[in-house]
Amino acid sequence: MMWAVALGDFDITTGGVALGLFTGSTYALLAAGLVLVYRSSGVINFAHSSIGLLGAAFMSLAIQQYGIPYWLAFAVGVLVSAGAGAATEVVVIKPLSSSPKVIPMVAMLGLSTFFVVLSLALNPDGLSGEAFPQPAGMPTGSIGSLLITKPYAAQGIVAPLLLLGLGVFLWLSKTGLAIRGAAANPDVASMSGVPPRTMMVWSWALAGAVSAVAAMFILPTVGVVTPEALGPDLLLRGLAAAAIARFASFGVAVAVALTIGVIEQVMTTSEGAKGWIEIVILAAVALALAAERQRGRKAAEPWTQVGAPHRAPLRPLSIVIAVIAVAAAATVPMYANASDAVNATLVIAVAIVGISVNLVTGLGGQLTLAQFALGGLAGAVSIRAAADNVPFPVAVVCGAVIAGAVSALIAIPSLRVRGPQLAVATLSFALVTSAYLLDRGWLLGTRQSPSRPSGSIGGIDLASGRGYYWVALAALVAVLLLVRWIRRTAFARNVVAVRDNEDAARAMAVSAISTKLQLAFAGGLVAGIGGAIYAHAYTSLSSANFPVALSIDAVTVAVIGGLGSLIGPVLGAAYLVGLPLFLQPPAEARAGIAGIWLILVTQQPRGITGLFDAIRNRMRPHTVTEEAHEAHLEREPFSAQRPSGRLLDVETVTRRFGSITAVEDASLTVDAGEIVGLIGPNGAGKTTLFEIVSGFTRPQTGRVVFCGRDVSRLGPTARARLGIARSFQSAQLFPSLTALETVLVALSSSHDEKRARQLLDEFGIAQYRHVQVGSLPTGLRRVLEMTCAFASSPTLVLLDEPTAGLSSTERESFGDSVMAWRERTGVGIVIIEHDLPVLTRVCDRLVAMNLGRVIANGTPAEVVSHPDVVASYTG
Repeated sequence: MMWAVALGDFDITTGGVALGLFTGSTYALLAAGLVLVYRSSGVINFAHSSIGLLGAAFMSLAIQQYGIPYWLAFAVGVLVSAGAGAATEVVVIKPLSSSPKVIPMVAMLGLSTFFVVLSLALNPDGLSGEAFPQPAGMPTGSIGSLLITKPYAAQGIVAPLLLLGLGVFLWLSKTGLAIRGAAANPDVASMSGVPPRTMMVWSWALAGAVSAVAAMFILPTVGVVTPEALGPDLLLRGLAAAAIARFASFGVAVAVALTIGVIEQVMTTSEGAKGWIEIVILAAVALALAAERQRGRKAAEPWTQVGAPHRAPLRPLSIVIAVIAVAAAATVPMYANASDAVNATLVIAVAIVGISVNLVTGLGGQLTLAQFALGGLAGAVSIRAAADNVPFPVAVVCGAVIAGAVSALIAIPSLRVRGPQLAVATLSFALVTSAYLLDRGWLLGTRQSPSRPSGSIGGIDLASGRGYYWVALAALVAVLLLVRWIRRTAFARNVVAVRDNEDAARAMAVSAISTKLQLAFAGGLVAGIGGAIYAHAYTSLSSANFPVALSIDAVTVAVIGGLGSLIGPVLGAAYLVGLPLFLQPPAEARAGIAGIWLILVTQQPRGITGLFDAIRNRMRPHTVTEEAHEAHLEREPFSAQRPSGRLLDVETVTRRFGSITAVEDASLTVDAGEIVGLIGPNGAGKTTLFEIVSGFTRPQTGRVVFCGRDVSRLGPTARARLGIARSFQSAQLFPSLTALETVLVALSSSHDEKRARQLLDEFGIAQYRHVQVGSLPTGLRRVLEMTCAFASSPTLVLLDEPTAGLSSTERESFGDSVMAWRERTGVGIVIIEHDLPVLTRVCDRLVAMNLGRVIANGTPAEVVSHPDVVASYTG
């Protein structure tokens, strides 16, 4: 039965829905492959659709040049993409496995470009529309007014069967079960004789094969194949489905992909709906991110291997080199023609946007793929403002501020979740900007808009390509100085703290949400400056000048140059953008350029600046030296008001996780100047009770009263500001920061370095103040964590197994320090500890827990000899 429904400007027909389900099935294949790879390696494979395109190129070549039958060539293409997927895991993912997840994901962005360019170079005329081979043996027909061609029949018949086969393989076969098991728990799988790394290679190979099938069924139905069409645009359909499924559920991903296909086909029935499908996808992804809740704690990532190493700065030499470089760059217009001057300006603009990526990704650890889209918005606003006779510098600032505000806005949905979700949201926004926003009449419109500014600044003619280059160079220098200043502030220290260990930062009164939003605004602001400079470099402008590929290039130049390096994006832009602009190489050479930087990043995650650092360290091995231990600092008098009376009253709190009761009707009191020990076997609920007191977990019943105030609904940051400090069992702190910087985070001020040094001296670790925390042994990290806990002049301190990993001498010193701080400040202290001799020496009272309940409360002697306590340990 055929039917049709009119919905406003849209027509919903039987044929349209069928076509949407057909194309949606190919999106479902892409989504399934993305989920498979993410579950096995924790990486979003941005090269997923491009790996499939490579297999499609081989398949088309085999048929058109060698006359191989369709389905045999089809199998060849599938095997090529499967091999490319497996090779990607072995050659790229494995070498980068010890790097933060951002680095391999950026490598996937570069690999995507490499595979697309390579595919077009292999078969430039056989990858689109009617030129691409049609599936053999497929039926044809019609559904209503829709003509079912062979490619659509393949999408509707073969793709669903392959999805079903993939599901059967993963859920019923031994290899499939091994793949899923290794992805769920690599350690258990390894102990069971299943090699996780081998299973990961299998996952990538399967995903590659699936993407090849999707590409070979999609290509006959599209027009001209471009890097945009088979890159971010197509990938977004599968990526959005996988993201909404939280990269976990194959079934949900398939259902969402089919829905996207149907909605897309319905929207094509209205001429005025260009770009609407991208808006729908962005809204769906944003809603999915906003609805998602954090599950568990995020494992620390090895940012110390990527960020710039701590070393004694060579300030005079650095200044000399910088002045020479700027002076040399300023001479470019003197010997370059107008066209080359414009090209150099474009390189500078991309470098500025790359610097914004370095802020958001290099400093904050959040992968963003919308920086050039933000730059496009800023450029459009700046052009509009300049057209209304707003002075050029003011127009650029207006555009940059709006870009910063929009950047913060699109970061909001992903604030409460951790992982790569921001990358999905920002890629969606980049496509919305390119396909819809910039074409609005109140921005650039659909026609070419004049963009070169008129007038002059300091005698420099802005309308001249050579003159405008000097303006762009000045903007680059200003941005570099601005970002250098930002990196030296307490704000930057807090950003790194949140990146390295968000929970520890929140426990030190650092607002993770506020910090991320401020960083997003700063990154958008800098991207806006770069985008405005880029926009005004052209004599006329349209949305075509801001493709999504530029946002990907902005990330790439930051990684090539070196994440965490101030000058890295400039070097990366010169390589990735400058070489193609000035040399105009053929497609094969462009693939080579991409291949070279991929090799660089896999071997040196710090990029070009990392190579320079390695060379410098070999030439000057004694550059980094530990400063001599300073003389003992005079202890400053403790100025905070001593607390008094009841500090903490936990009233019959209960916390369940599903069917497991972690804490049940537990109560705890702490008075000022009292040291309370919390004991019990593993799983007794001690740490969960700490989580409830510190605000990381809310009780389902009962309440927490601190200094007479009910704080049950306050988060950890608010409680820390009220005076509750805590440590964690892991004692990870902030691996990328030095010990001194870590204490400064706890002090919440950039002007307390003297106080921070004094605290390090008091706790006996002053000699390690310039050592990165990630390089400290566990015992010293615990001492440092305790230093941070007392640094903020708290009223109540919660210490979770503070002596784990300490020697007997260090444990004695720990007890002395705790009692000394209690006498000095009157602070209340609660200690979770398994070392009973330490607790009986320092504690006024012990509270014993078992199976979530408090079973004893009294003096150390009373609790230790309590029958229920003895039974809880002995069974």
